[in-house]
Amino acid sequence: MGDSLFFGSLARLLDHFAFQNVNSHDFFAYLSQVSGMNLMDFYEDWVHQPGFLDFDVERIQGHGCGIYSVKVRQKGYGTNHSGTNVPLDITLVSQDMDTYTFEGQTVSGDTSELMVLSPFEPAFAIPDYHGKLNKATIDATRQVAAVGDVTFTNTGCGAHLGDVADTAMMYVAHHYVAPTAPDPLPDGYYRFSTTHYWTVNYVGGGLDGAWKFQMRRGANQLDADLFDGGFDLDDLKLMYRPDGQSAWVSVPFTRTGSPYNAVLTTNELQTGQYCFAVADGPVSVGDFSPVRLHVYPVPATGTLTLRTDAARADKAVILDSVGRKVRSVRISGDVQEISVKNIPSGNYVLVLYQNGTPVARTV
Repeated sequence: MGDSLFFGSLARLLDHFAFQNVNSHDFFAYLSQVSGMNLMDFYEDWVHQPGFLDFDVERIQGHGCGIYSVKVRQKGYGTNHSGTNVPLDITLVSQDMDTYTFEGQTVSGDTSELMVLSPFEPAFAIPDYHGKLNKATIDATRQVAAVGDVTFTNTGCGAHLGDVADTAMMYVAHHYVAPTAPDPLPDGYYRFSTTHYWTVNYVGGGLDGAWKFQMRRGANQLDADLFDGGFDLDDLKLMYRPDGQSAWVSVPFTRTGSPYNAVLTTNELQTGQYCFAVADGPVSVGDFSPVRLHVYPVPATGTLTLRTDAARADKAVILDSVGRKVRSVRISGDVQEISVKNIPSGNYVLVLYQNGTPVARTV
């Protein structure tokens, strides 16, 4: 409304209802009447109904001439319905860490497609970057320039950076709503988290490292119901997808901490969405797309030769028996030589990635 319109309308309300009780519905109805603005959507969404609304950017699509469509997913924590005509600022972030906030648009229902004009090509977008709305999200932004651990306060997420080429901007959002799970669930999967998921992004200097996600399964904790029905930590999966339009895949992780308060650490610093799920058995080749993969000799002593389709895989990662990354190599051709010198003897898994998504693996 702005200060002038709000305080002017409030003065008229106080005069009109002098020495009377006013409930919240009549308060907003009268302000709507005297201001000429319809405030009843705000009343129904943020005052009358319980809980909190949540917003996440699922996709950005370019249409030329600096015009982009931004698909926003809306969910609720303890709410009765989605918000209607919610004013939502969208902040675009470039690969060079420039930001531009597009204001003046509204979202309604489960999904909204917003058209924005950007002065640069956006790498990702942040809804309500300046915290105008009381959302079901805790988010944080950090600029990093050195290796080591990175903490994002109160998000249940952190990162470990093993390599930093230049200053980078990292963004984490912890959504206290259920992720959009596949329907029906894939074979072997029993449940996706019903309480929370993360959106993570970064731009700037080349980073290499891992994300770290907090898992809490004690009484009344976020992940307690994930294990209902007799599931245990051996059934726990860390799920990933690069954006809200892609399929979820299970990614390798290591777990540290207690059985009730643990940290799951990934092997790649991939941007996108992460959540927890439970399923039978370990991650299988069936979780990945069929991409040709052949390695020899096995066992290898100094050099391992990898044959694959370089058009469908851009990186190979070698993991040890507990899922820790021991080597990462960019794939530059259909035949790739990988040095395995100084890697201790043992059993290893080789995973192929394309644009940050695992597409094949072999043991």
